Amino acid sequence: HLWLIYLIFIPIGTYIRPDFYPGSLPIFLENALSWHCTYIGEQWFLFPYILLMLSSKVIFTFYNRLRAIIVLMLSFSIYLITSIVLKLLGEDTLASYGMLFYNIFLTLYMLFPFTLGVLAYRGRWVEKIKYKVSVWSVKIPLCGLWMLMIVCIIKCAIPSSAFDPIYALIFILLFLTIPLKETGNKIVS
Repeated sequence: HLWLIYLIFIPIGTYIRPDFYPGSLPIFLENALSWHCTYIGEQWFLFPYILLMLSSKVIFTFYNRLRAIIVLMLSFSIYLITSIVLKLLGEDTLASYGMLFYNIFLTLYMLFPFTLGVLAYRGRWVEKIKYKVSVWSVKIPLCGLWMLMIVCIIKCAIPSSAFDPIYALIFILLFLTIPLKETGNKIVS
């Protein structure tokens, strides 16, 4: 999808701001690989995500040697430390140490949400939550939808981003419990 966006975005950008787009070949390649995102800042997570995927076998091997609670505490500790450093120093300061350092730092920052996903998959959390919600839905119709709305309201009341990965996981798990009609399934997929 990123390449499709670039196929549309870069020609328009070249027309509107020829001084900035597409820039030199190294700038274009840095953006295309998500190494240094100056075109679309929202793609910052792609390169660290690629690093997580490339190192996932090593991460899984390490995680297999530890209990789930230890893995969770360790990855959450790394997340808190990187969050604090990111908040105190800022993105620009961290990036000034070099893009390799910055991308590795962001990879560590993303390790906790990645870990939550690993644990959710291994623990079959989706199936367990779906079962619980289906049982509760007998007494409370659309229970999953109500719980999802409550979680969203709670998130609005908590301005801190420290719990965003946990919120995202809960949101996804509850969203998957909502019965979607055939047209809704086509839209989601």
